[in-house]
Amino acid sequence: MNNNKRFSYTATFIIIKLFGLSRDPQFTPLVDKKASEYYEKVISQLPSPLFFFKTLLKNPWLRHFSIFMEDLVLPGDLMHLLMRKVYIKDAIFQALNDGYEQVVVLGSGLDFSAIRTSQLQYNSFELDSPNTIRLKYDLLEKLNYHNPFLHFVSSQIKEKGIVTTLKSHSDFRTDVPTLFIAEGFLDYQELDTIHRILDDMNALTDHKSRFLFTLFDFEEMEPVDAQIIRDSVEFVGEYLKYNIGRDHIEELLHTHDFSLRWVVDPETMNKEKLKPLDIENPLFKGFYIMMAESSP
Repeated sequence: MNNNKRFSYTATFIIIKLFGLSRDPQFTPLVDKKASEYYEKVISQLPSPLFFFKTLLKNPWLRHFSIFMEDLVLPGDLMHLLMRKVYIKDAIFQALNDGYEQVVVLGSGLDFSAIRTSQLQYNSFELDSPNTIRLKYDLLEKLNYHNPFLHFVSSQIKEKGIVTTLKSHSDFRTDVPTLFIAEGFLDYQELDTIHRILDDMNALTDHKSRFLFTLFDFEEMEPVDAQIIRDSVEFVGEYLKYNIGRDHIEELLHTHDFSLRWVVDPETMNKEKLKPLDIENPLFKGFYIMMAESSP
């Protein structure tokens, strides 16, 4: 299929994996109902043969086998995806309770976060490449997710940053606290691009910004797992660019007047979310979910 007519393989298979987990009774307590409904609707629109995953993953035996094989080939991937969604959803609601009034999702792909917050009547902006934004717009229109608070912004972030595209949007406000989300995004960016994004977030609002993001530290991972991740991403024509590392992220944030407020590590994820449900599936070492805030 022409690459201009499909989402990236990475974004597509994330949705497929999350749908499979949402159908399994062991993991259902950790999956938001609205997100689960969204995953199923998206898979129903995938081109052949991908939409057959909907039928396959509804079959308990085939679903269990698929989860077993995924954990065998890339141990930790499924649980890291699940934990991303659990903690980021909670952090979004916390930000809204703390007075943040608009949401920007960088590299939104097929993610549900901006849809969720727009349904709560917060201005929510999806930023991605022109092709991805066009596909997402058409898909969500077909699935009846469009609403006045959901905005689609196409931007080549590496070349142009995010200041011009957002400030030129009539619904973006520079006078309110803003939550920026970069889930599974920074690992694909060059260091110069990360510096520019942090600068841009400060330049976009006169109030404080909150930055919610995920991070891999490949130095902490099992070498074989780190290599499998790199190989699997490259296999579908995508590339991980810069590994910041847990030890350097705080210094990088501080350079741009951001302070790291909290960090969720794999041990915490296991203790708080997985072990209480007797879930023993592997979880990547070196995977972190973090939140930083700019100085007011």
